Amino acid sequence: VYPAFTAFSKLRSKGFTDPNSESTLTDAMFSRYYKSPSPDIFAVLSLHGTKVTDPAFNSAYFDMKLALISNIPEATSFISYFDFPRFHGSISEDGYKTFISFRLPDPSKYSLEDYQKAIYGTSLKVDFGGSELAGQEIPKRLGEDLAKIEAGA
Repeated sequence: VYPAFTAFSKLRSKGFTDPNSESTLTDAMFSRYYKSPSPDIFAVLSLHGTKVTDPAFNSAYFDMKLALISNIPEATSFISYFDFPRFHGSISEDGYKTFISFRLPDPSKYSLEDYQKAIYGTSLKVDFGGSELAGQEIPKRLGEDLAKIEAGA
């Protein structure tokens, strides 16, 4: 037990990272492309029953991206499987989901509702996230929950 514990603590203390893992490669791509390890906005994409590699998913992705750019023209620096096809780490293990990430000059200018409206009517299911939206949504929902508690008290 002691040799294993010592080996583990050495790995932990040295910050062991597999340089070929998908998470390490994704972090490196974000750092290289965004000059930061995280994008402003991150979204998980799916198309009911369609694999990411299917041409129908490709078409739906570009329809969604065009709608997004048309409604939020400041969106730039997109990273996705469709923008970097050799970036296979961006496809879920089952092959039915992928992600898109992008930057904005002022991410606080837009809300979750703005992103949802921007792509309304496209066929992809899109779940938006990212640090900027979390910073907006968490206080908003916390305030709503507190209001409900106070109203019930």
